[in-house]
Amino acid sequence: MKKVAIIGGGLSGLTAAFYLARQNKNIDWQVYEASARFGGHIKTVHKQGYIIEKGPDSFLARKPAGMQLIHDLKLDSELVKNATGQSYIYQNKIFHPIPEGSIMGIPTKLKPFLKSKLFSPLGKVRVLYELIKPADRSKEDQSLGDFFEKRFGKEMVTHLIEPLFSGIYAGNLYQMSLRATYPAMETLLNENGSILKGLRKQRVQTTGTKQTIGAFRTLKGGMTQLVDELVKQLPAERCHLNKAIENIEKNEDRYHLLFKNGEIEVVDEIIFGINHLRALELMPQYESPLKNQKIASSATLSFGFKINDVPSLPEGTGFLMTREKDEHMTACTWVHTKWPHMVPENRVLLRVFLGRSNLSNVTELADDELISLARTYLQDIMGVTAEPEVTEISKMNMAMPQYNIGHTERVTSLLEKTRHQREGLHFIGMSYEGVGIPDCIQLAKETVKNM
Repeated sequence: MKKVAIIGGGLSGLTAAFYLARQNKNIDWQVYEASARFGGHIKTVHKQGYIIEKGPDSFLARKPAGMQLIHDLKLDSELVKNATGQSYIYQNKIFHPIPEGSIMGIPTKLKPFLKSKLFSPLGKVRVLYELIKPADRSKEDQSLGDFFEKRFGKEMVTHLIEPLFSGIYAGNLYQMSLRATYPAMETLLNENGSILKGLRKQRVQTTGTKQTIGAFRTLKGGMTQLVDELVKQLPAERCHLNKAIENIEKNEDRYHLLFKNGEIEVVDEIIFGINHLRALELMPQYESPLKNQKIASSATLSFGFKINDVPSLPEGTGFLMTREKDEHMTACTWVHTKWPHMVPENRVLLRVFLGRSNLSNVTELADDELISLARTYLQDIMGVTAEPEVTEISKMNMAMPQYNIGHTERVTSLLEKTRHQREGLHFIGMSYEGVGIPDCIQLAKETVKNM
């Protein structure tokens, strides 16, 4: 019987274990989690009637892997849709609604775009010029920033596209790989000669507009409910907490896992459900094409207020910040409108996101410094001066892998290396083929299917 070690008890590792168990293959698998809890970055806290997410608050419903896992776990009845879709861009002390029909900031409807005060007249003309601008097709990967600036101009990038992508990847748009993050845009350009023409032909879901109501899903008890159900449906004797690994050594065709408590396990194959840098720490002798890939850090702070303590806000899910200044804040979610079931009656829950790749690591700040910084933004932007009745801090140090230019080629090289050399090593999680929950689920599912 083949022995397999799944290293990491986050969503990716638990998903791999779940589908491995369902396949009923002749495999003896074990999950090893270094910390005292399963779930990785997914963690829900319940405080005074508030449901507060310290990590991701939802997943995209249009990507099938997430919805399929929910169905396989029989959690369908626990699903909740986001109640509103409209998001804003905060610029020059004004909340500008993302124009209706926008797809990652790119307009598919001209009237809402032309009415928007987010862009200057010249900026709007530059965007529309994309319709007749010759297609500058490239054989090489390029940055998102360069690609979109060449097609739509600098203003569109800084005012709308950059805030949206930074909210997803927490990175520098001019270093992020186009082919690893949004290859569909390059395909549209190559097939239609214009991105605007290509998008107007398709029925693609908009981003951050009223039409995105119901685009996201969470669970009634928060995202930790997904983790808890995975653990519940796995054999307890195969899932191990507080099992930190010190080192992994290869001896002939098998791997020796040396645990920090002195124990040793010998396995035939390993599924790494941890980030690529941690995997390299365990196997420093392994030559990985991703060894120079960086990981960004961020922090989120959630504040619960009585409804009368918060000035009136526009109707919507929250806002994203432009990079006009070197501000640590990137976004704010109005949880009480996006997910009303998470907030007690007559209460407001504001979730502030801090951390930019070009600034100092916010997770190194003390808790009181983070609270002070976040509350300063709440006061300056939304006029919130009252003391919160609930405060929750989440520091996500080295949590978001950066898909820089050439990332897709490096991942392909890694997978080909492990496949052709039959090393018995498998890599899943955010470091490789997508940072979203459905992406992580899909990669884990495909990996164990092919074992």
